[in-house]
Amino acid sequence: MAARRTANTPDDQALKAASKALVKAVGGIEAAEGFCRSSFRRLSEYGVPDNDCFMPIDVVRDLESVAHDTVGYPQVTRFLARQAGGVFVALPRRTGGSVADLHAAVARHSRKAGDVTSEMIEDLGDGVVEPAEAERAMAKIMDAVEELMSLHATLTQIAENA
Repeated sequence: MAARRTANTPDDQALKAASKALVKAVGGIEAAEGFCRSSFRRLSEYGVPDNDCFMPIDVVRDLESVAHDTVGYPQVTRFLARQAGGVFVALPRRTGGSVADLHAAVARHSRKAGDVTSEMIEDLGDGVVEPAEAERAMAKIMDAVEELMSLHATLTQIAENA
């Protein structure tokens, strides 16, 4: 039998913080209790940094399914993607598969990618990238990636309709 942990690692504590943020995003512990199988007490325990009670994956699924359009959505999935060396990129809703849709998607992606590049060149002008500049650039890069995924979705729809 494996030895019981005596303290959570920083990564464990960050996972618990993501779980706590998810519960907060759906309206708090009382609201979360209505969306999943976990009790009020258990939902509270998931966010406590120094215990060994972690949110089960089905509870994550149930809560993230109602947390759309909240800050950091999907809170736990995004954290787990980072832990796995990746990032979470939402697939866009399909809006059409015409050449006009493709043209619009290419234009949006080109504009966003250009914005990122020009801003980074400007930030590098003084030879230093400040943390706030890096954070702003990372957010713009994710916007550009999302536009690229929109382009992907449009091409997928064109391919499926062929």
